[in-house]
Amino acid sequence: MPHSTVFTAANVHDKHPMPDLLHGNETRVYGDSAYASQKVLNEGKAP
Repeated sequence: MPHSTVFTAANVHDKHPMPDLLHGNETRVYGDSAYASQKVLNEGKAP
């Protein structure tokens, strides 16, 4: 169940607003290979 959403311009990559979407209580975060560079952020928010 999503807990938040964000809208961006079409020229903004999906991964850029990601820090604003994670609140720290996630247990899992799923994404495709474009999010691989966000691994440290993901592990900090959803270990």
